Amino acid sequence: MPAISASQGQSWNYTLPFGIDSITQFEPYDNNPSFPDAEAMIQYQTSLSDAVIEGAMAYYKKDATGYYFLGIETDVETFELGSLTGQPNDTLKILNTVNYFGNNAPVVKYPLNMGSAWSSEVDANIDFELTVQAFFLEDEPGTWKRTIITHDTVVSFGTLTTQLAGYTNVPAIIAEHTVTTIDSFFIDGQPANAMLLSFFNLSQGEVNESKMLQVYTQGSGQSQRRPTTINFYLNQAGNEIEGGDYSNDVYFSTSVLSHTSTLDIMVYPNPTTNGSLFLERKGDYTTAYDVSMVDMSGKVRYRQSWQSNDNHLEVDMNAMASGVYTLVLESGHLRKTFTIIHTP
Repeated sequence: MPAISASQGQSWNYTLPFGIDSITQFEPYDNNPSFPDAEAMIQYQTSLSDAVIEGAMAYYKKDATGYYFLGIETDVETFELGSLTGQPNDTLKILNTVNYFGNNAPVVKYPLNMGSAWSSEVDANIDFELTVQAFFLEDEPGTWKRTIITHDTVVSFGTLTTQLAGYTNVPAIIAEHTVTTIDSFFIDGQPANAMLLSFFNLSQGEVNESKMLQVYTQGSGQSQRRPTTINFYLNQAGNEIEGGDYSNDVYFSTSVLSHTSTLDIMVYPNPTTNGSLFLERKGDYTTAYDVSMVDMSGKVRYRQSWQSNDNHLEVDMNAMASGVYTLVLESGHLRKTFTIIHTP
C-alpha cells in the first residue's frame, strides 16, 4: 500500500482489495423534526455489551463554514438478557433519545488545506430501562453517556486512483482522523454499580481510541442505489477544499487507510476462583501496556508491563485477599479499567 506522509503532491494507487475500505453514502433526509437543519443521514450502529443497537440514525448538515455531524437519535429497542443472566425476564430496553450537537462536531471545516486542523468534543447519551433480577432492578432508568472526542489534521494532498470508487487520478486530500470515546454508565442518576458493570463486561470510564486516514475527493460522478452524498469543491490545484454541497450523482468518500488501534482486551475468569487471571488481546499486537491491580482503598497490589509481542498475560492473584479490585491497563493517554471480583 502506498505510504502516506506529511507532504504535498503525492499520488496514491489503491487498486488492490486492501486499499480503500469503504465509501460512505447517505440516506435521503427523513424530515425528522428533531433535526430541522439536517440534509442527510446514515444508520448509526453501536453496541452495549452483547446488545447491538441498530435503530439509531446519525444526521449531517452543511453550511458556508463546513460539514457537520449534527446529532444522533436512537429508537426504542428491547433486548433479552437471559442468555447472559440466566433469568428469562431480564431485559435492556433502549429508549428514544435525541442528541443534537449543532455546529459543535465538524467533519470538515472550510477552507481546508495542508496543515488545517480541527477538533470537537460532544456527549452522546442513550437512555434505557434495565431489568436484572440478581441486582433487584426492574425497569430501572439509566443512561449510557459516551463522550466523543475527535481531532483531524490534513497531512497530504495529491491524486487518487482506486477500482472501488472508479477514481482515476482525481484530486484528493488526506486527513489523519482520531476518535477517542469515553463511556460512563448511570442507573437512576447515580454511577452504575461496579459489580453490575462487570457482570456485563463493562467498566466505568472505559476509553477507546481509533486512528485512521480519511480521503476527501470531488467524487467520481457515478450514481449509486443510495445516492444522497456530499460533493466537496476542491480548488484548481487540488490542495484546498473550498466548500461542499449535497448531490445525487457523486461520491463522498470516507476511506479507512490505516489500522484502528483500541484497547480491545478479554479478561477471564471473572470472578476469579483460583490463583490466576488471564488477559488476552483481541487483535492489537502493536501496543505495550502498563498493567496494575488496585484494591478498594486505592492501593496498588500488582504491577507489570505487558509487551506488545505477547498475546496473553497471566496475573498472579494468589497473594490477594478476597474482594473487589480494579484492573487498570494504560498505554500513553489511553486507559481501560475492569472490575475484578476475587473469590479464592
